[in-house]
Amino acid sequence: RNTPSSSWAEPTSPPMLNVSLPSPLAPLVLDPRAFLTAAEWSVGVLLTLVPPHIVFQLINQLLLERSLIVTGAHAGVVTACTLGITRLCMIVYVLDCI
Repeated sequence: RNTPSSSWAEPTSPPMLNVSLPSPLAPLVLDPRAFLTAAEWSVGVLLTLVPPHIVFQLINQLLLERSLIVTGAHAGVVTACTLGITRLCMIVYVLDCI
């Protein structure tokens, strides 16, 4: 894992969650830091469903401040792809500002 630069603040870690399951299973401890956020998870969905050259074209259009309309048969897939492309654009914008 890369160490963050001095300009980036380390996020505060949420407390551990103790989840007790009924017998015969032992208690289970879940670390919330291991879970992906919706934006991080949606990047994987986007890259699975949309070819990389299309993703690059979408990022270019959004960085040029052009409007895009995302349509699909399933609202969950449309939402995941929209969140994914938004997350990728934010990453590209931050890297461009460094």
